[in-house]
Amino acid sequence: MLRCPKCSLALVATHHDAFGCARCGGLWVREGALSSLPESLGGTVDPATRAPNDGRTGLCPDGHGILLRARIDDDEGAAFYLERCSACRGVWFDPGEWSRIASSELRTKLDALWDPAARRAALTARNEARLAEDLRARLGDALHDRLVDLVRALESHPDRAMALAYLDEHLR
Repeated sequence: MLRCPKCSLALVATHHDAFGCARCGGLWVREGALSSLPESLGGTVDPATRAPNDGRTGLCPDGHGILLRARIDDDEGAAFYLERCSACRGVWFDPGEWSRIASSELRTKLDALWDPAARRAALTARNEARLAEDLRARLGDALHDRLVDLVRALESHPDRAMALAYLDEHLR
Protein backbone atom coordinates (compact mmCIF):
# COMPACT_ATOMS: atom_id res chain seq x y z
CA MET A 1 0.00 0.00 0.00
CA LEU A 2 1.33 3.41 -0.99
CA ARG A 3 1.63 5.94 1.84
CA CYS A 4 1.74 9.73 1.64
CA PRO A 5 5.29 11.01 2.28
CA LYS A 6 3.91 14.02 4.18
CA CYS A 7 1.08 12.64 6.38
CA SER A 8 1.36 8.81 6.00
CA LEU A 9 -2.26 8.34 4.87
CA ALA A 10 -2.87 5.70 2.21
CA LEU A 11 -2.70 7.15 -1.31
CA VAL A 12 -5.57 6.66 -3.76
CA ALA A 13 -5.17 6.22 -7.53
CA THR A 14 -6.24 9.39 -9.35
CA HIS A 15 -4.83 8.77 -12.81
CA HIS A 16 -2.58 6.18 -14.49
CA ASP A 17 0.50 5.94 -12.19
CA ALA A 18 -0.60 9.01 -10.18
CA PHE A 19 -1.87 8.79 -6.62
CA GLY A 20 -3.39 11.45 -4.40
CA CYS A 21 -3.62 11.99 -0.66
CA ALA A 22 -7.11 12.77 0.64
CA ARG A 23 -5.75 14.45 3.77
CA CYS A 24 -3.01 16.82 2.55
CA GLY A 25 -3.95 17.00 -1.15
CA GLY A 26 -0.51 15.97 -2.41
CA LEU A 27 0.13 13.95 -5.55
CA TRP A 28 2.60 11.08 -6.14
CA VAL A 29 3.47 10.55 -9.80
CA ARG A 30 5.54 7.62 -10.98
CA GLU A 31 8.18 8.13 -13.66
CA GLY A 32 6.74 8.15 -17.15
CA ALA A 33 3.28 9.31 -16.08
CA LEU A 34 4.07 13.04 -16.07
CA SER A 35 3.58 13.49 -19.80
CA SER A 36 0.00 12.17 -19.68
CA LEU A 37 -1.22 14.06 -16.61
CA PRO A 38 -3.84 16.77 -17.07
CA GLU A 39 -2.89 20.22 -15.72
CA SER A 40 -5.88 20.26 -13.38
CA LEU A 41 -4.78 17.18 -11.42
CA GLY A 42 -3.64 17.95 -7.88
CA GLY A 43 -5.68 21.13 -7.46
CA THR A 44 -4.60 24.73 -7.60
CA VAL A 45 -3.43 27.15 -4.94
CA ASP A 46 -2.38 30.76 -4.79
CA PRO A 47 1.26 30.84 -6.03
CA ALA A 48 2.17 33.19 -3.18
CA THR A 49 1.31 30.54 -0.57
CA ARG A 50 3.39 27.48 0.18
CA ALA A 51 1.85 24.17 1.14
CA PRO A 52 2.15 23.61 4.91
CA ASN A 53 4.17 20.42 4.38
CA ASP A 54 6.51 21.92 1.77
CA GLY A 55 9.13 22.61 4.43
CA ARG A 56 10.03 18.94 4.78
CA THR A 57 10.55 15.88 2.66
CA GLY A 58 9.35 12.34 3.32
CA LEU A 59 9.75 8.73 2.30
CA CYS A 60 9.14 7.38 -1.20
CA PRO A 61 5.60 5.97 -1.33
CA ASP A 62 6.99 3.02 -3.29
CA GLY A 63 9.40 2.24 -0.43
CA HIS A 64 12.78 3.35 -1.80
CA GLY A 65 13.89 5.70 0.98
CA ILE A 66 14.04 9.45 1.54
CA LEU A 67 12.91 11.74 -1.27
CA LEU A 68 15.41 14.31 -2.59
CA ARG A 69 14.30 17.93 -2.68
CA ALA A 70 14.70 20.51 -5.45
CA ARG A 71 13.91 24.20 -5.00
CA ILE A 72 11.82 25.86 -7.67
CA ASP A 73 11.83 29.64 -8.02
CA ASP A 74 8.84 30.44 -10.19
CA ASP A 75 8.19 33.51 -12.34
CA GLU A 76 6.13 35.18 -9.59
CA GLY A 77 9.13 35.08 -7.23
CA ALA A 78 7.60 32.42 -4.98
CA ALA A 79 9.76 29.43 -4.11
CA PHE A 80 8.58 25.91 -3.41
CA TYR A 81 10.11 22.43 -3.30
CA LEU A 82 9.50 19.27 -5.26
CA GLU A 83 10.62 15.90 -3.97
CA ARG A 84 11.79 12.97 -6.09
CA CYS A 85 12.92 9.43 -5.38
CA SER A 86 16.42 8.79 -6.67
CA ALA A 87 15.64 5.08 -7.15
CA CYS A 88 12.27 5.02 -8.95
CA ARG A 89 12.31 8.70 -10.06
CA GLY A 90 8.73 9.25 -8.92
CA VAL A 91 7.91 12.87 -8.01
CA TRP A 92 5.86 14.22 -5.08
CA PHE A 93 3.81 17.36 -5.65
CA ASP A 94 2.33 19.20 -2.67
CA PRO A 95 -1.13 20.72 -3.33
CA GLY A 96 -1.10 23.06 -6.33
CA GLU A 97 2.51 22.35 -7.31
CA TRP A 98 1.62 20.11 -10.24
CA SER A 99 -0.62 22.77 -11.81
CA ARG A 100 2.21 25.31 -11.44
CA ILE A 101 4.69 22.94 -13.10
CA ALA A 102 2.27 21.64 -15.76
CA SER A 103 1.58 25.12 -17.09
CA SER A 104 5.26 26.09 -17.27
CA GLU A 105 8.33 25.14 -19.29
CA LEU A 106 9.53 23.09 -16.29
CA ARG A 107 7.14 20.27 -17.21
CA THR A 108 9.59 19.00 -19.81
CA LYS A 109 12.72 19.87 -17.79
CA LEU A 110 12.05 18.26 -14.40
CA ASP A 111 15.18 16.07 -14.54
CA ALA A 112 17.39 19.18 -14.57
CA LEU A 113 16.01 20.18 -11.15
CA TRP A 114 17.96 17.34 -9.55
CA ASP A 115 21.04 17.55 -11.82
CA PRO A 116 23.90 19.14 -9.82
CA ALA A 117 25.42 20.90 -12.85
CA ALA A 118 22.07 22.34 -13.91
CA ARG A 119 21.35 23.44 -10.33
CA ARG A 120 24.74 25.21 -10.13
CA ALA A 121 24.08 26.95 -13.45
CA ALA A 122 20.63 28.07 -12.29
CA LEU A 123 22.07 29.39 -9.02
CA THR A 124 24.79 31.26 -10.90
CA ALA A 125 22.19 32.80 -13.22
CA ARG A 126 20.02 33.88 -10.26
CA ASN A 127 23.04 35.42 -8.50
CA GLU A 128 24.13 37.29 -11.65
CA ALA A 129 20.59 38.62 -12.13
CA ARG A 130 20.50 39.83 -8.52
CA LEU A 131 23.90 41.51 -8.92
CA ALA A 132 22.79 43.25 -12.13
CA GLU A 133 19.59 44.41 -10.42
CA ASP A 134 21.57 45.73 -7.45
CA LEU A 135 24.09 47.49 -9.72
CA ARG A 136 21.30 49.10 -11.74
CA ALA A 137 19.62 50.32 -8.52
CA ARG A 138 22.88 51.76 -7.15
CA LEU A 139 24.33 53.22 -10.36
CA GLY A 140 21.17 54.23 -12.17
CA ASP A 141 20.04 53.04 -15.58
CA ALA A 142 22.30 55.24 -17.71
CA LEU A 143 25.59 54.46 -15.95
CA HIS A 144 24.71 50.79 -15.61
CA ASP A 145 24.02 50.51 -19.34
CA ARG A 146 27.30 52.30 -20.20
CA LEU A 147 29.19 49.96 -17.87
CA VAL A 148 27.61 46.88 -19.49
CA ASP A 149 28.54 48.24 -22.93
CA LEU A 150 32.14 48.79 -21.77
CA VAL A 151 32.37 45.24 -20.40
CA ARG A 152 31.08 43.81 -23.69
CA ALA A 153 33.61 45.89 -25.66
CA LEU A 154 36.52 44.79 -23.46
CA GLU A 155 35.60 41.09 -23.07
CA SER A 156 37.38 40.02 -26.23
CA HIS A 157 39.72 42.98 -26.70
CA PRO A 158 43.41 41.93 -26.88
CA ASP A 159 44.50 44.82 -24.62
CA ARG A 160 41.78 44.56 -22.03
CA ALA A 161 44.36 44.19 -19.24
CA MET A 162 45.67 47.65 -20.12
CA ALA A 163 42.14 49.08 -19.98
CA LEU A 164 41.59 47.46 -16.58
CA ALA A 165 44.88 48.88 -15.31
CA TYR A 166 43.88 52.33 -16.55
CA LEU A 167 40.50 52.12 -14.79
CA ASP A 168 42.12 50.81 -11.62
CA GLU A 169 44.68 53.61 -11.59
CA HIS A 170 42.14 56.36 -12.18
CA LEU A 171 39.43 55.09 -9.85
CA ARG A 172 41.52 54.41 -6.75
